Amino acid sequence: MKTKKKILKTIEKQLLDEEQLVTFKIDKEDYAIKINFVQEITRMTEITRIPRAPYFIDGIVNLRGNIIPALNLRKLFEMNEKQVTDSTRIIIVDLNNKKTGIIVDEVSEVLRFEKNLIESSPDILSQGKTNKYIDGVGKIDNGNRMVIILKLDQILNFNNI
Repeated sequence: MKTKKKILKTIEKQLLDEEQLVTFKIDKEDYAIKINFVQEITRMTEITRIPRAPYFIDGIVNLRGNIIPALNLRKLFEMNEKQVTDSTRIIIVDLNNKKTGIIVDEVSEVLRFEKNLIESSPDILSQGKTNKYIDGVGKIDNGNRMVIILKLDQILNFNNI
């Protein structure tokens, strides 16, 4: 019985020391959001344009009867637009019971990060206006690959943009 308790304690500690993230690409860079906000990932679908919507909202999508705004991260981050491809995805996120679709170039994988491999963004970036969207940087493959972890609450705070 003690062995079972010990195993459960080890698993519990491991879960507390890890962060699970959904990673995706915009251009050639890797980004991530915490998996607990992700409801589903869907292929690009038809978007209905909304007049006078903020520049970074491409419009709305109908997902099984739910009308969801479609936020284009490329536009929000002031990057060049890219043609929609077979890899383009919409990540449906749920923050405070509000669903939003986030358009990304492609979804890569679900990663488990040890929290000690996630660093806060460098101070030099605090001058840039997009830094408010960055929660930290995760290091993979001994630091040879980095993933920018986004603050979903800031990205979806439309009053703050």
